[in-house]
Amino acid sequence: MDDSRFDDIIKKKLNEYEEPGFDPAALAGLQQQMEAISLSPWYSRYASQLWIGSGFLVSTVIIVSVLWYKDDKLNEKIISLTGQAEEITKLQTEIKYLKNISHDTIKLTEIREQPTSALYASLLVQMEKLKAELEFYRTERSRVSNSIVENDPATTLNNPIGAYPDSIVYYSDGEINFSRIAPHYLSKNSARAEWSDLPMSKVSNHTLSTKAIRDIQKHYSKGIGIKIGPVAELSHSNYSAGKGSNALSVGVMADFILSPSLSFETGAKYTHRFYDITDKSETSLLEFPDLDESLGELQQVDIDNYILEFPFNLKYRFPITLKTQWVGALGYSPLLYLRQDFEYKQAWSGDPNLSVISTYRQNSLALYSGTLNFALGFSQELKNKRIFETSVYYQLGLGNKGLEKTNSNFVGLRGIYWLKAR
Repeated sequence: MDDSRFDDIIKKKLNEYEEPGFDPAALAGLQQQMEAISLSPWYSRYASQLWIGSGFLVSTVIIVSVLWYKDDKLNEKIISLTGQAEEITKLQTEIKYLKNISHDTIKLTEIREQPTSALYASLLVQMEKLKAELEFYRTERSRVSNSIVENDPATTLNNPIGAYPDSIVYYSDGEINFSRIAPHYLSKNSARAEWSDLPMSKVSNHTLSTKAIRDIQKHYSKGIGIKIGPVAELSHSNYSAGKGSNALSVGVMADFILSPSLSFETGAKYTHRFYDITDKSETSLLEFPDLDESLGELQQVDIDNYILEFPFNLKYRFPITLKTQWVGALGYSPLLYLRQDFEYKQAWSGDPNLSVISTYRQNSLALYSGTLNFALGFSQELKNKRIFETSVYYQLGLGNKGLEKTNSNFVGLRGIYWLKAR
């Protein structure tokens, strides 16, 4: 085949070729398929539902805890008041009976023991009051007896108690024996201080002072105490660039009790934090790893951080009652980044309506300066001797963190269920 014939065949084919027209439906279908593909985490699509559900859950727990706490305190107050009313009635009856006794000698025996509880302290107060009351009637009786002897000495023959007001008296089944005269029988049973086996009323520890509570706690403390328990935190993030989201932290904490007022807390917590940057003025100031700017203009960056936190907090406790305390904490937490995931969304240079999504993962460990911690809350000892502690906390970021070099602060609510290990 010569060259002229080959050229004729090629020209003929080119003349018969028809250029295909532009198909808008095909382009729309391609855009729809690309929008359907999403690399964002599943929970980002349900962020609102998860946040609302978490809010309802936390509110329910707080409301139930407050109602249970108030109901328990109300029952304790009712029991305490009922017991105290019974004790007052018994003391009034005893005092009335003592007033009706004109001649008698009372021997009081006082036994002092090492204080071991708030109940013992309350009993000592009641005994002191009773002792003062009995001493008053004894003095009054002696004064009346001496007056009778001076006015009519003959009455001493019929009234040996008046004659010997300081005589030692021994009791035995309604019989009275004097140390200086012959035995003499009483016409009625004598009243004397005796130990009662009646059940004592429950003393409310609300009546104890802060110093008394401190003394009781020091009495029972033996060396350094240790508490261990799980911790859960719900926090909100505030980043120097971008918009933060809410995160849940879980871990294990240990509290070393140095004194009734001071303790040292440490442990480990795991957190998955997520935030995104959409402002062009912010993205232009930051450096992102493995970003291909030739694909188009950067529109959005989504960043996932997987973090281990190691808090070291010094805590101070101020007692409200024997079982309830205010708690304040100050400390520091270094942050260990286990992994970082970056997702870039860029406008395609060929069509501004299309976007290109790329990802980058950083798996190497990185330790950062961390945060300064502040917390304020309270702790409550439960009926099973466990302790529930809750607090509001704030973490101030110290320096930039992550490959993107951003700073962050956190505020949240923390709850710990303490178990006494020592």
